[in-house]
Amino acid sequence: MVSSQNVLKNPKEESFFENEFFSELKIFPNSYRNGIGTLKSGDHSKFRIFFFGKSENCDIRNLRFKPGRFVNVLFLFGFLGFVFPPSPIYTEVIPLESGAVEEKKKSFNEKKSQGDRTPTGFDEKNSSIFQEEKTQSSQTQTQSQSSQTQTQTQPSQTQTQSQNTTNANPISFTGKIIDWDVEKLTEYAVANNPLYLAEKQNMGIERGKVITASLYKNPVVQFQQQFIGVPGGGPSDPNFLGANRSQGGSMELAPGLYQDLDIYGVVSLRSKVAKKSFEAVWVEFDNFDRLFRLRLRQNYWAYLFLTNLVDYNKEFYENYSDLLELTKFRVEKGDISPLEFERLELERIQVEKFYRDALVRRQFVEKELRILSGIREAEGIFAFKTEMKFKSLEDLGLKLKETAPVNRPDIAALEERVKEKKLNIDLQRREALGYLQVGGEWRIKGNEHYAGVFATIPLPVNDRGQGKVLSAKEEYKKFELALEAKKREVNEEIEASKKELLAREELLAKYERIDLLQKNKQLEQKSRIAYVRGASDQVTFLQAEKNYLIVLRDYYEVLYLYYNAVEIYKAAVGKKTERD
Repeated sequence: MVSSQNVLKNPKEESFFENEFFSELKIFPNSYRNGIGTLKSGDHSKFRIFFFGKSENCDIRNLRFKPGRFVNVLFLFGFLGFVFPPSPIYTEVIPLESGAVEEKKKSFNEKKSQGDRTPTGFDEKNSSIFQEEKTQSSQTQTQSQSSQTQTQTQPSQTQTQSQNTTNANPISFTGKIIDWDVEKLTEYAVANNPLYLAEKQNMGIERGKVITASLYKNPVVQFQQQFIGVPGGGPSDPNFLGANRSQGGSMELAPGLYQDLDIYGVVSLRSKVAKKSFEAVWVEFDNFDRLFRLRLRQNYWAYLFLTNLVDYNKEFYENYSDLLELTKFRVEKGDISPLEFERLELERIQVEKFYRDALVRRQFVEKELRILSGIREAEGIFAFKTEMKFKSLEDLGLKLKETAPVNRPDIAALEERVKEKKLNIDLQRREALGYLQVGGEWRIKGNEHYAGVFATIPLPVNDRGQGKVLSAKEEYKKFELALEAKKREVNEEIEASKKELLAREELLAKYERIDLLQKNKQLEQKSRIAYVRGASDQVTFLQAEKNYLIVLRDYYEVLYLYYNAVEIYKAAVGKKTERD
């Protein structure tokens, strides 16, 4: 440990301020040469101090503040600061070397053996990293101990991250695993997806139109000033903006108020039309919600199907690659001809193509699923745990034999549009009649005060809104026909989805009765055993492996189409959630 006493002494054990350098200092004026004085305190103790401008015989009680000397000292330090400007000190992070760590361990162990409890060393048993490993390996600790250990490991994790940042900048992915079912994913999408929320804003826009349609016209305030004097009005002197008798007498002030009155009920009818339009927009958004959920659910089941397809193709591709390596070894030994090896190599290229195609198809479906769900790749990785298993329509709560109630929002939206267009015909007739304008004026001219009222109304002689009325009638007929066409379309859509769903269910029920997957697995295992025992050749074994993969792919494809048909039927009858 370096003390301050050793610093203030030279190698000759003399005081630092009593060496030859300070005693022979010539660069200061005479009044500042004896800058090392002895200060005497009240208890007769002496201590030396470097003080400019004081002689050696200096008593601490006789010290006086002298402005001139203080200014000189301040000027001196300012000059030195200008010559040697201060510069910031930049800290350098030096990575800890292994040798330094070992020296720290040794020094800490020595201090610990001597009874030193200073926590400046590195104790492997007490370190947070060791506690974290001990917590992970132990399975019988309580929850409170594990939480305490995690609290202790936070500083060590911060230090480790800072060291990694200093040495390198690895790209790390911290997204969470998303293993939700289709219901949870749908609820998240309708609550957070900007695409869905943007469509929802249409209702707010239409609500503003309803408010605008229910407002009356504002009153108009008018002010007139007449009989203002101008030059050249007579033999008298001109008077600007003042009284001049040659111009008609005194000035006249005429404030007035006008108001348009709705005597034909235009505002009330226009408000009804706007409300019907708002109801139509509301139901149209409900229809958008139905289609949005349908697309999201379809892509969800497609992603599950393609994930299974990728897994099976990958397994088959890896097995084929291992078999190819084994065949290559047997070719080198002379057991198999090189022609057989080349045939297997070409077949492996085709197997790899199936595997890569499945990856690409899943990537496209994942893109659509992320767009619909609103979950970016940086926010989470899709790893759905939903198992694709066959469930009958009765288990799913669908009874196709009974007539299901149809609640199609697109039909309801067209019905609201038809009502709106019918009201719009009468609205166009009334708007062509115009408004009754009434008003009043108060005139002041000198000492005269008088009032007046008036009323104006347009006469529908030429323009009675014939063109707008005709357009409104044709638009009403158009929406009537569109409604009738939509009803027929929905009926056919429901019948088609019902037939498809029954056909898919019948096929899958047959697969379940014969236990297709189990039989396929047993045949695949038997073919492998036969090939290992030498009872079959390589061509038969590979054909059995292909058949096993084809059966799996066809089964899961039919299962995916079945769940896709379920979602189509639900959307056709207007069911959006499981509760419906």
